[in-house]
Amino acid sequence: MRQLEIQNSKPDLEPGTRPKGALVSLFGLLPSQNFYIRIDLFPVKLRFLWIGKTKDPLLLKVEDKYLKRIEQHLPVQKTVVRDFKKSDPHQQEAQLEREAKHIERHLSRKTYLAVLDSMGEELTSPQLASSLADLMNRGVSEVTFLVGSHLGIPQRIKKVANLKLSLTKLTLPHELARVVLLEQIYRAVTIIKGLPYHK
Repeated sequence: MRQLEIQNSKPDLEPGTRPKGALVSLFGLLPSQNFYIRIDLFPVKLRFLWIGKTKDPLLLKVEDKYLKRIEQHLPVQKTVVRDFKKSDPHQQEAQLEREAKHIERHLSRKTYLAVLDSMGEELTSPQLASSLADLMNRGVSEVTFLVGSHLGIPQRIKKVANLKLSLTKLTLPHELARVVLLEQIYRAVTIIKGLPYHK
């Protein structure tokens, strides 16, 4: 395993602005090239923003497990935004609008926003790891991953997102999607650090 030497660089961001641009692979296929970077030299805070609580106790337990694993390597914060449930299907747009307002209160201008979207970009695990490493190298200090409610992500939030990410072409319940996302982020961290978790 060889450590890739990277020169320290300042963030390519204007003060008070949110990072722009799509995730771009920095190292190519990390595992095949046997490169890793020192996460402690390129710290980034990972925020996980959920719309609505995870009600399934088994899934919540798995969530906590992966959050603790990730936290061993990087600062982590999970925030739950209130969802507004309406029995009338004609009120769904109003519900999404209310959820959007609450989401915006939890988004800082400096954060790199990635939203889960079924129509978003699909990445392999090594590509996700490489992309996360690239953000670290660019000096991005915070990345927020947003998982919507059963109604999905409000359109106006999608418009300001830096990345729309799809975990699979299959339809997943939003609570299960949270677990899959956390596992993939943990896997990405282990790939970056050269740990044996990823096979």
